[in-house]
Amino acid sequence: MSMPPKAYLLSDGTSITAQELVNITGLSLPTCRVKLCKSKDPKFLFRNKFSEEENNEFRYKKYTLDDGSVTTVNDLMRKTGMSRKQAGYRLCKYTDPSKVFMKMKSMTEVEQTAREKLYNNKPINDRYHRMFMMMKTA
Repeated sequence: MSMPPKAYLLSDGTSITAQELVNITGLSLPTCRVKLCKSKDPKFLFRNKFSEEENNEFRYKKYTLDDGSVTTVNDLMRKTGMSRKQAGYRLCKYTDPSKVFMKMKSMTEVEQTAREKLYNNKPINDRYHRMFMMMKTA
């Protein structure tokens, strides 16, 4: 004896089963079950999975800046060219738009030569030191 499929009550008063949601959206059955457990909002359940604007509405955390504008980590990454980690750090630390959207500073030639000198002076880069370490471990 099989059990009837579970009907989920949505916030607008309608009810739907996971299989009906699969037929409407084209998503897999486990994905639809997770979505039905996660939210009762029809806008969330029936949205087109390929629409990026709607996905941004639910998927990414929105940060409100001092001037009233709202941005996400992905927007900041696209505008400044920084990594996800750097963009997230900036949005958590600053709310001033001038600091948030400031371009990343590039390494100057002086800093680059200083790093190269420091790296070249390390004993691991010395040919004799490497030979000594190889003989020591053998």
